[in-house]
Amino acid sequence: MPARVQGFIGLVSAQALLGTIGLCVLESGADPVSVAFYRCVIGGLMLALYCSWQGDLVTIAHLAPRTLLLAVVSGI
Repeated sequence: MPARVQGFIGLVSAQALLGTIGLCVLESGADPVSVAFYRCVIGGLMLALYCSWQGDLVTIAHLAPRTLLLAVVSGI
């Protein structure tokens, strides 16, 4: 698949997901803080899976402990 087509499919699917998230939140009746928390948790897990699939977690594991600590603290 050409890179341009792959990029187009990725863009369209991302916009479809973002466009329907509001409807899902309204229909669930959940409070906004819970929705934001679970979206962050699910997004973090998906990012970790993607990084693992691409082999980027090995690079992260070789960072200095202080750098990892700063990255974790900055994400809180």
